[in-house]
Amino acid sequence: DIDWERGRVLIYQTKTDDHKEIPLYAALMALIDERKPVAGRFVFSRGGNIYPKFYRILRHACQHLDIPYGKDVEGGLVLHAARHTVTTHLIEAGLDYDTIGSITGHRAKELIAHYGHKHPGSVARAAAALEAMAKNGHEGGQK
Repeated sequence: DIDWERGRVLIYQTKTDDHKEIPLYAALMALIDERKPVAGRFVFSRGGNIYPKFYRILRHACQHLDIPYGKDVEGGLVLHAARHTVTTHLIEAGLDYDTIGSITGHRAKELIAHYGHKHPGSVARAAAALEAMAKNGHEGGQK
């Protein structure tokens, strides 16, 4: 459900009878605008239910972009796995868990932590941060 005027995706959570709003950035808005329906607000669904051909459309898009698709394909895109990827990137970008939860729909910080994964680059950044802290603390006369 796209709120075209406000530039937001509205996702209704049937488990919790709640909804979340995710802001669209310009490039994503342009991409979704290509699929803008003639009438109505729904892009990938009919009346709020996932469009029956959604996964076929996703598979076709992946093939067009040379992205492996499917759980039985090595390195293939699995839609649920995208949740892990997005959460990990948001954590690595330094966003707080409340903000991440407003995008992923998770209220429990434990679930956000579950979907976020350690990345080799994050360990290197942590080591660099510790080194900088040690250097700054040492220069300031602290031990």
